[in-house]
Amino acid sequence: MNTLERAYMDVQPKLYRYFLAQLYDREMAEDLTQDVFYTALKRLHTFRGEASLETWLFSIARFHLLNYIRSKKKDPILQEEWALQLARESTEEEWLVKEETRTILAFIQTLPSPPKEVMTLRLFGERSFAEIGQLLGKSETYARVTFHRTKQKMQQRLEE
Repeated sequence: MNTLERAYMDVQPKLYRYFLAQLYDREMAEDLTQDVFYTALKRLHTFRGEASLETWLFSIARFHLLNYIRSKKKDPILQEEWALQLARESTEEEWLVKEETRTILAFIQTLPSPPKEVMTLRLFGERSFAEIGQLLGKSETYARVTFHRTKQKMQQRLEE
């Protein structure tokens, strides 16, 4: 198994969750995830190793996401459909976890761009603060502080 195949096995679920959290569209999340690996395969010769392979894949993912968002306006109906799909046919415990996830996602969707990306990359992309800073062209400290402040705002809003 080569390096890209191993990365696919490890990173694919994280990329899928990242796209799903941003778009609320399972099919598009799958398509964009596949596009990332297709692009990576075509451009593997450009990988310089300055960052980890996962960080490189997430930078490609971010590029694909931004291109998609620019080309399509998000449909609020998709958000409702996704929320309904999460709530269907699940046990009470699963429902509580999904409801909490839906609440977090709803909060994240209201955020402006940098905090939204930091939260999504951290919670759903499972990226380190150093990787998030690198992806956004900012410092690790910026990623940490932005995450912490946004998390505090979310907790305050949930308590209200």
